[in-house]
Amino acid sequence: MLTYFIFVPRDALAANVKLPININVSGTNPVYYRYDINISKLDSRNNVVSTEEISMPLRRNGTYTYDFGDFDDVGEYRYSISLVNADDERFAFDRRNYIVHIQVLTNGTDIYTNTYLEDPNETAKPAAVDFNVKYLVEIVYPNERDKNKSGSDTGDNNRKDNNKDNKKR
Repeated sequence: MLTYFIFVPRDALAANVKLPININVSGTNPVYYRYDINISKLDSRNNVVSTEEISMPLRRNGTYTYDFGDFDDVGEYRYSISLVNADDERFAFDRRNYIVHIQVLTNGTDIYTNTYLEDPNETAKPAAVDFNVKYLVEIVYPNERDKNKSGSDTGDNNRKDNNKDNKKR
């Protein structure tokens, strides 16, 4: 029986892992909205050990760089990242659940990490955590000429038309 021990020097620095999380919002004129992201630490059987919720208030696209912290113990760590929002009928939310694998390794002197993503619904490994959200509400203008104006001037037009009608009578 062969046993291997990996010794990490006392003065070795811990490896820090940060990962950008992107939310891409499409659609006509989306409103400001608070997108909630769950980041859950998983055990070796994919059971949730702990969960942190992060909020990103934004209108269009945004990136949040999540800091997983310092890793000073050799091993593999896994996290699940998903959007919490799903109950607002104005949006079509991305329901993907990314798995982040962080391998902490040592060469005997330094600690370093190998980080990769997994999307259980895809065969290829994604390059980034990207959530796509579509704002479904479309602004419908009753008159095409009102589309390019900043305010509504239909009240003024009606008043002018009424004055013309009053003069004719």
